[in-house]
Amino acid sequence: MEYLEFANDITPLKITGVVVNSDGTSKPFDLREPDISKVLLMSLDEMREYLCQESLVLIGRQNTNFRNAFENKIPLARESECKLKDILVPTNEEAQDGSYSFYLEKDLRMPGFPEIVDRLHIDKGFKKTENGNIVSANESAFRIRRPHMMDVIIDQKLEQHNAGPGRKLLILKKGSIRLLQEDLEPTKEYIDAVRNALNHSENNQEQREALVRVGEEFGFFWSKEVELGGKLYVNDGQANNIDGLEILRLFKNWKIIEHNELLSLYNLLPQELILRIKKVIGMKLLHHEILSIQIPRNRDSITKKIPKPQVISTFRGVKIFTSAIVMNNARPYRNVIGIRVDYMDDDNPYIVVHRIGPAKNYFELSIPWMLIGYAEDLPIEPFKDYPVDYIWTKNFQYDTNNANIQTFEHPYLNFEEYCWLGTCILKYNDNPAYNFGHSNDVISYNFRNNAANNGTKICCYQYDLQNNLISNTLKFKANCAIISDTPDFEVVSPVNHEWDYRPCMLQYLLRNSHTFTGNKWQLPTLSKCVFASIHYSDFRGNPLILNIHKKYPIVKSLDNVSEDLNALVGYVKVVR
Repeated sequence: MEYLEFANDITPLKITGVVVNSDGTSKPFDLREPDISKVLLMSLDEMREYLCQESLVLIGRQNTNFRNAFENKIPLARESECKLKDILVPTNEEAQDGSYSFYLEKDLRMPGFPEIVDRLHIDKGFKKTENGNIVSANESAFRIRRPHMMDVIIDQKLEQHNAGPGRKLLILKKGSIRLLQEDLEPTKEYIDAVRNALNHSENNQEQREALVRVGEEFGFFWSKEVELGGKLYVNDGQANNIDGLEILRLFKNWKIIEHNELLSLYNLLPQELILRIKKVIGMKLLHHEILSIQIPRNRDSITKKIPKPQVISTFRGVKIFTSAIVMNNARPYRNVIGIRVDYMDDDNPYIVVHRIGPAKNYFELSIPWMLIGYAEDLPIEPFKDYPVDYIWTKNFQYDTNNANIQTFEHPYLNFEEYCWLGTCILKYNDNPAYNFGHSNDVISYNFRNNAANNGTKICCYQYDLQNNLISNTLKFKANCAIISDTPDFEVVSPVNHEWDYRPCMLQYLLRNSHTFTGNKWQLPTLSKCVFASIHYSDFRGNPLILNIHKKYPIVKSLDNVSEDLNALVGYVKVVR
């Protein structure tokens, strides 16, 4: 064709683009002189991307098409076959000054993705104000990879809501924009700002504060779906009159009417920064629940699978804590319960309960359990959760006395403001000879604080109920945490008790066993999760199993202990 032959010979000195609108108006823009040779051989789909990237003109594929030299629209499917030079025409045929133009045809009745994103700042992160409104941030945390190839989803819907006496709120949804994580990439400025915040200090609290400042500048989240349209308040008699929404016929008048599926901007960062952020945020209470367990007569052990809550996708990396609350009212100290968590595999934990004492009666238990770990969903607002700063999982090595002792160091702590919690865990893979859930061994633990208050020992003992001796047959670990008062937890720090020895004619097989009850207490409502632990103020102590009853704490020794028991008990109540 003649115009194509002509196109092969041109050497433009200047190229002007012209957007011809459906209302008869037009808007020209110039390509920068250094860009001419670069763009001349671009295909039109490459040109569309180039114009958006350089912000020369924002054109969406839904409402804008290139024109050929005959002023016909070029279909999107043909853009890869045509080059820019193929559609250039002389700007002024008479002047012959080396100026050429190309034309785009734009339908103002149809939305354009790049324009809406730019006008409503959807290409920036968002944050919430104190009154709950969502506003865009000042700086861009991400860029959209291919805005020129993305669409506005057209979906018109009218809703009516009561807005007070005699008033209605009309909400007209015209369309929506969806931004998936793979559509976005973080800006260098955002990555650098987050990295600088993490390097700001070695103190977690100061790092959290620095990350909040970054969020105030760049935002905390983006919306996976942004609904577009408008709102109008009318009197009741005008509810069917939507003339006031007629301006929404033009997409340039659309506004954001709803943010759906808010996702943390941290998800866009490199994995190494995400891991650092999770550590700075810290582990927190993820879930808590209470299991009811009934031990029938003549049964001395039972297992119960821990259900996986929706807040986690896996138990890997999550620390489980349990407690034993005796619900029987008559002589609740007659039986004492040993409890631990056994893992069939990394994602299948079970609560294992051993009854210590005569198994002649039905026994009812309440087993609170909770999960502490890193939240899988990264935050979409400034950090409000209170992390559990001191938390460990310890492996044990036996000493010459068959006692398992591990030390964990921590800053100086006022023991009157904290409580230590622990739970022993056993993994089936670590004990190949173990008949899952059917061991005759119970495991006890207690905590012993050093004089400087900057270190704590956890001491664990195994006791073979069948052979009536302390043993070392099982390989196990213990989850340990130091808990303080927060909106999640109410702490009663360890206090001494006047222990009452409870003699029993039937001391079961534990010939050296003694049972004690502590001071009478009025625990909070037992429908809430309560966890307790035994503490000693010096290195020496006795292996004891601790149970909770609404009247008092109950302990049973696993080895010979005098009737003059000296042990402290602290407890933690989950309050949220």
